[in-house]
Amino acid sequence: MLTLTCWPQIRPEQQVVLLMGDRGIALQDLSSPTDLTAPSTLTFQLKDMQPGLYVVRLRVDGVDSIPIDFASTPLQFAENQTLRVTG
Repeated sequence: MLTLTCWPQIRPEQQVVLLMGDRGIALQDLSSPTDLTAPSTLTFQLKDMQPGLYVVRLRVDGVDSIPIDFASTPLQFAENQTLRVTG
């Protein structure tokens, strides 16, 4: 299981998919507080993942998060948008 926080908040009617490498994982649970300044909590069930380092993106209504660290030279994947799966 993987739990993420996301801001701005995700609304219940939005379509959300977690992308790990080239694999899409459906949202299992969404919690968005009534305080609109607080983040949403998203839960995904990870099944049959091979060990390795994955770039993680969030797709909301067809738009993907950008997993790039624009402050790095040369550009690289943002460390906080990677996930290491162990056996």
